[in-house]
Amino acid sequence: MNIFPRLLPFLAIGLLSCGGDSNECSRASDCFKGEVCAQGVCLEESDLSNNPNNPDPTNNPDDPNPNNPTGGNNGPTQPGVNNTTPTLPDLACVVDPLTTSCSDPDDIDDAFPTSFTNSTNGCRVRDEFSPMDETRSEVLCAREVKDRFTQLYVGCDSKSYVMELTFEPKVECDPSVFKVNAYIDGKDCETPSDEIRCEQLPNGGMKITAIVNPNNSVSSASFTVEALFTNAIQFEYDLRWVMRE
Repeated sequence: MNIFPRLLPFLAIGLLSCGGDSNECSRASDCFKGEVCAQGVCLEESDLSNNPNNPDPTNNPDDPNPNNPTGGNNGPTQPGVNNTTPTLPDLACVVDPLTTSCSDPDDIDDAFPTSFTNSTNGCRVRDEFSPMDETRSEVLCAREVKDRFTQLYVGCDSKSYVMELTFEPKVECDPSVFKVNAYIDGKDCETPSDEIRCEQLPNGGMKITAIVNPNNSVSSASFTVEALFTNAIQFEYDLRWVMRE
């Protein structure tokens, strides 16, 4: 009778006893599935998390990057922090919207431009020129996006005239925080032309001079001042609108 199969269990026990302490390890592959090698001993993962002698469960020589226990997240990003928030210059027109109040007497709504005057100037009858020289004091509030004004004018039959706008902030400011433009007879400050000139003035002011060519029709010119930073720019300004020969 072959008794070898009956001896197999005893032989296995003997081999295990001769192999020393089965819990010893030098790397993770020495341990069974579900175990990790911690300080030379194979431990269940659940035991490892409760083991006060191993406060760093990432101490694993098989870790391809043992110096990065954070799983590779080395970035400085913090929840709730906007790392792209611009730093605004220290100017009188840069305000804190949470502590600043503002009352715009004209209730300027950037969705609908406001008429600068109720008159229509220029050549209302052929080449009979009617001049204009009006100034308004306005305020761009921090919670406004922009102020927009329009002015009707009539082109002459056969001669040109000049339209001139002068924008002057009353406090220290800079064109890096707001944008000014005018649209006059098909021309604006963003499109180079011999028939329009846009000159910078102190405190971010601007003088805009343009030619109105003969067209014998009623048209509308416009002026816009727009904050480049939401809820942060507020200042009073004067706007002078002139039509002259």
